[in-house]
Amino acid sequence: MSLARLKQAVLLFTLPLLVSPPALANAAVTLYGAVDANMQWSQRKYSLQDSTMKSTRLGLDDGYLKSNIWGFKGTETINPQLAVFFTLENKFSLSDGSSKGVFSKKSFVGLQHERWGTLSLGRQKSPSDEALAVNMVRGLGKVSRAFGGAGVTADNLIKYQSPRLGGLQLGLSHARKGRVLHSDTHLLETDFEHYSSIAADYQHGPWQLSASYDRKRGLDNKNRAKSFTLRGWVIGSVYDFKTFKIGLAYGRDNNGKFNTAGNIKNIGDIDPKLAGEKVIGFYDRAGFKSKNYYVGVSIPLQQWTWALSWTHTSSNMGKLFFHETGQTLPTGSQNIYATQLTYPLSKRTTAYAYGAYGENMAYLKNLTAKEFGVGLCHRF
Repeated sequence: MSLARLKQAVLLFTLPLLVSPPALANAAVTLYGAVDANMQWSQRKYSLQDSTMKSTRLGLDDGYLKSNIWGFKGTETINPQLAVFFTLENKFSLSDGSSKGVFSKKSFVGLQHERWGTLSLGRQKSPSDEALAVNMVRGLGKVSRAFGGAGVTADNLIKYQSPRLGGLQLGLSHARKGRVLHSDTHLLETDFEHYSSIAADYQHGPWQLSASYDRKRGLDNKNRAKSFTLRGWVIGSVYDFKTFKIGLAYGRDNNGKFNTAGNIKNIGDIDPKLAGEKVIGFYDRAGFKSKNYYVGVSIPLQQWTWALSWTHTSSNMGKLFFHETGQTLPTGSQNIYATQLTYPLSKRTTAYAYGAYGENMAYLKNLTAKEFGVGLCHRF
């Protein structure tokens, strides 16, 4: 038996002990999760010079409203002011049941003090990801399709969050030698030498304000620290007018992006090139700059909820490409228009439909993306 299989066998054997009656004497452990699947039609199309590439897909797609996850949350009260907590969370594919690891999405433990705040250690979301809560539409409509620092989970993260005072909460985190999990692809990628995040979140009645700053020093192909640091900042606001809710955000990225612009990694199995350089993802380099915008609206219609969003991001990628290769790469500002309709079948189950169109995806002129689908999400 391999070491990996042995670890899984030991884990499956010990999981029942976590929820046995003796363990619950001074603690609480909760099993939770979500299953989400939809039937989706999607298309990516790109024209470069005299070549046109197109990838069309019709079939089952995983996790639109919610990622497919299951996990355990636990707390134990040490005294009236201090508690211990932990989260172990797995992400899996509903299509075939496969998973990248037992608890690859989240795995952390921490202390929470009534007066001094929360300290947590392990694989977890950055403070900036938790503070920026402006998303109204999922899929291609998410804010992370344009903003680099939104939606980052990192290994080896030490995170502190202050108690909320007068509506204000602060958070900061730091990690060394780990990997970033992108919110858009849910893939383990982008190894880093160090990663830091700081965020502030203010809530008062129907109003929420947030601001965040992230920085990361990546590793090259020889596992050495790169000579430049990726940086990104975001400010956002959400206001609930009761008849509708609006979310706004603005931010900038420098020397690359934490997330994959437009969720575009290739066209089917094709990685288009010009002058010997891959053009998708060319923004991941020193000197890159982008300006990012987001507008989202959510409108309740009796039991239904209708949401729309627009994300826009412009960059200097074309200038960088010409400077490095001497050739002109047609580029443009990425715009994504998205809509979503949801209907609660129960407190835990939601039916939904969605559609989105994107132009100049990943800053490449004539690269378009379309997606439409209907699905069902259940939380437990």
